Amino acid sequence: MSEVDPTPAPMPPASEPQSSSDSEIQPFVLSFPDDHISGRDWGLWAGVLALITLVCFWPSIPGGFLWDDDSYVTHNGALLNRNGLWHIWDVTHLHTVQYYPLTFTTMWIEHHIWQNGPLGYRVVNLLLHAAGAIVLWRVLRRLALPGAWAVAAIWAVHPLQVETVCWISERKNILSGLLAISSLFFYLDFAGLRD
Repeated sequence: MSEVDPTPAPMPPASEPQSSSDSEIQPFVLSFPDDHISGRDWGLWAGVLALITLVCFWPSIPGGFLWDDDSYVTHNGALLNRNGLWHIWDVTHLHTVQYYPLTFTTMWIEHHIWQNGPLGYRVVNLLLHAAGAIVLWRVLRRLALPGAWAVAAIWAVHPLQVETVCWISERKNILSGLLAISSLFFYLDFAGLRD
């Protein structure tokens, strides 16, 4: 019989304690859109807001031109002409139905992409409206208003927005709203009000 060594085997040297982030998997935590910790989730909530807007207005996308869309798009000589962009911004001689240079500039660009198909114009209106809802949410959040995301979601899908989103010639409403909300967003940033 062999003798058993009574001394215990040497212990390996103690390693440094591992941090909790290294040793444990952090659980997935989804914050509410207006929580202070939801800064990392803002892209997700912005996507949800855009998705709600797209789902709400998507049935209008296959529609055709409405009322005076023809005078804004299909029968607008300033859009048909390659030099029409200069006519759109010409203050001295009105070449469009009304003087909305930014609106007609966007339509001029689109007309040179998809001609007289209403689908493209409607999709752009919808995307601009979704962008406006996202910027509105960010402005309300910077102002620390409770329920900022819910207010932006209601604004995005409210029935009063249908005419603006679905009627191609109402692009002027979408652009003016998006630019006004964006200017407020940048002013709040300039003033030091951040999320």
